[in-house]
Amino acid sequence: MRKLGLVLLLSMMMAPAWATKFVEGKHYVEIPFSENLDTGKKVEVREFFWYGCGHCFKFEPVLEKWKQNKPKAAMFVRTPAFPRQAVHARSYYAFEAMGIVDKIHPKFFDALHVDGKRLKTVDAVANFVETNGFDKDEFRKKYKSFSVDHKTKAAFQLGNSYGVNAVPAFVVDGRYKLSASTAGSDSNVIELINYLVKKIAKEKR
Repeated sequence: MRKLGLVLLLSMMMAPAWATKFVEGKHYVEIPFSENLDTGKKVEVREFFWYGCGHCFKFEPVLEKWKQNKPKAAMFVRTPAFPRQAVHARSYYAFEAMGIVDKIHPKFFDALHVDGKRLKTVDAVANFVETNGFDKDEFRKKYKSFSVDHKTKAAFQLGNSYGVNAVPAFVVDGRYKLSASTAGSDSNVIELINYLVKKIAKEKR
């Protein structure tokens, strides 16, 4: 009995920090009517963001660092939030359609939050695109396309179904929602995402 008690004590002492650090319902919540995503063994990590959000801008370097070292099972997806910010949402999907997201995404954040530019209209964004060496006419065409319209509406519907009312917010595999305010800090967000990814990946084996 003493040996058994010692084993149990040691196992509790050696338990990973997240075993007690993160509590469901406090640091993250399970989404009602969680989706079964068709991602195979991959675990979707979806960020809801808005270009005009200062917190999203400040979190970008943290997120980029995570993307370079994310768990192998993680599959990252960005999703614009908030119907009232449709110009920025459509712009993101137009960038995506042009294949320039990786090049222009950080520059768009910087233009808003560092340079103080007011990129609130399609004309302003088109000029920004041209200034950064890309075809503004192609941008306008993609911006007005059916595909971008469909993706933008779908993004807003998804954010609404997940109950996203503040950004940046993260939904892991359509099941769990979290943010810096629930996790406690930016570093906790990354740690919690990794914990949930590993938890779900294990369940999918």
